[in-house]
Amino acid sequence: MNNISEDESEIQVYRCMLCGTQYKEMPQNKFCKVCGRPLNSQQTKIGYNKIENGILIKISDEAALKSMNAGQFWFQSPRYYQEFKDNDAVGDINECAIENILEVSSDELKKYMGLSKGTLIHCTDGKDYILEKVLNGKVYVSSRYQNCYRLLCFYTLHISDTGKIVKPDIRMRNMGTHFSIVKNRKRFVQILNNYVEKEVESKNYDISVCSNWINYISDAYTGIYTPICKFDKYSYQNEYRCVLSSNEYGKLPEKKEKRIQLDAVADENIMTPPIPLEWLWKVSTLDELSKI
Repeated sequence: MNNISEDESEIQVYRCMLCGTQYKEMPQNKFCKVCGRPLNSQQTKIGYNKIENGILIKISDEAALKSMNAGQFWFQSPRYYQEFKDNDAVGDINECAIENILEVSSDELKKYMGLSKGTLIHCTDGKDYILEKVLNGKVYVSSRYQNCYRLLCFYTLHISDTGKIVKPDIRMRNMGTHFSIVKNRKRFVQILNNYVEKEVESKNYDISVCSNWINYISDAYTGIYTPICKFDKYSYQNEYRCVLSSNEYGKLPEKKEKRIQLDAVADENIMTPPIPLEWLWKVSTLDELSKI
């Protein structure tokens, strides 16, 4: 498959912007062999920050975290975040709203200036797109599938090489009042994957899941934009995200969440009871955190 191993620190790669798989050479069909998504046509320089050495925590209010401890999870809609007001830590007008950011010639760009959001445009690459916006000399293409996604977001708590907790950005206080630790990320993802497999078997409709760390991109980025992408103004959130995707969700009201029951999370005690959020800034090590 010619995939890239994690110990190659910084190289030019073809990267899947959904599942994160990286290739030294572009596959012949230009699609990711893992998740089936199209790959960026240009190579990207990737630096590994070993964020996977951290632990996942869920920040929310106490009642919501108690529900998660009991196995009930709410996967929010993109529209929920797009229209969330008065809290920049939660709200994001671009949440799943974009599927591509195009760099076009100045002459072509002039054709799109002044056009309304939602206008169908035909680009010189031969493809038709729905215009989201024109900004900083680039064309932002609307996602036609954004209501097909439902999202569950976690914060990744960094642990230094000396075992110290790296204090979260103070803006994380805006996320909620309490947090719960995910004791075993891989097991949680496995439980979620098992849920999806059973849904497909029992209800016979399309549904998939992708769980990964967010790709934080700069304003200079052009290329494919997926539900695992956010602009780097949100990089302080160190987000790990689980994305459920189904055409059935597209039939739901745009701000309607998807509620699912993961009994194994409760049965196996995967998440800790809620802890007041302020403790993240009071303790220095995981050992201290575990004794709260």
